[in-house]
Amino acid sequence: MKRILRSGASSLYEYRSAGPCRVLVCSTPPSRGLLTDPVVCGLAYRRSVRGSVTEALRTLVAAAAAGLGETIATLDVLRGGLSFGVADAVGEALGIDPAVSFIGTERATGQPIKLTYPRWELGDADTLVVGDIIGTGSTLVAVLSEALTLASRQRRPLRSIVVFTIGSRPGVKRLTDLISGWDPSERPTLTVIALEALFELPGAAVPAPFSSYPFDLLRAPASSAPEFERHRLQATGSLFERCAIYDGGVRAFTPAEHARAREAWWAEILERDVPLIELAKLTAGLSGYRLPYRQGGQSTPWVDDATAAELHRLGHAAWRYAEQTTVAQYVAGTLAQPVTTMSTS
Repeated sequence: MKRILRSGASSLYEYRSAGPCRVLVCSTPPSRGLLTDPVVCGLAYRRSVRGSVTEALRTLVAAAAAGLGETIATLDVLRGGLSFGVADAVGEALGIDPAVSFIGTERATGQPIKLTYPRWELGDADTLVVGDIIGTGSTLVAVLSEALTLASRQRRPLRSIVVFTIGSRPGVKRLTDLISGWDPSERPTLTVIALEALFELPGAAVPAPFSSYPFDLLRAPASSAPEFERHRLQATGSLFERCAIYDGGVRAFTPAEHARAREAWWAEILERDVPLIELAKLTAGLSGYRLPYRQGGQSTPWVDDATAAELHRLGHAAWRYAEQTTVAQYVAGTLAQPVTTMSTS
């Protein structure tokens, strides 16, 4: 990754650019806070996600990297995508009041994604802006395929698609593969803006001694903004969570369910007496920090030496904490506990 712009407390990085697709990572104060505070839910969660997208869009425009056309429409993917508030972000950052489309999805085990309740309002838009959490990527692949097909059928092909996400590296790759393989005569550009990091997904080759899901977002220092890496390594109370974001729709609209699910997972960790060092390896992405700086490989090879040394010092301290602390001690004394559902902002 390389930095494109630093604007105040926000930064924009280019992760990869190939053909019609560009993948960026944007770090902002609200998204750093959100992704290190698993107890935030309900109204506070929705405001935090929406604020993160708005700040990221402002940073994108300041860097002249937005990939936006002249006429913008937005799409809300029900229900987790509603929290991204892309229409409000476009309005606040660009002064444009876009047409808004809505689409729902249903997922059955072993079955393709089913699109439900479509309400398309693409009009004559040449740019579609979307926000959603990306796990495996199957939902947005299905949704964007439908949008591209509809635009082609209406003889108004989209020129660009802009996606704001909290998402995984493999899931984002599925989106770029979709666009790269589209008919070149109707293929739009794709700009993906990942908030804070491109996360990894659980690997089947490394079975976890606890419940996990194939769409859990796991921390990965090599594809994280250094501002986020610095922030999360000092947020010990959230460092070992099962997933960086959990279920966005549940956190946004049924906060009590989110609290119960998170509490049940930590109860399982306690019951199974899973060593905290296992969570350090499997969910927190701390293995690269196991050895002192310069004695092992560099977890963030693309940052300058001073930043790499600082991050490694923080990461090694977190690793040592996990080695020296039982999971019972952690849950009783450090784990983020209160459930936050309201915000005064």
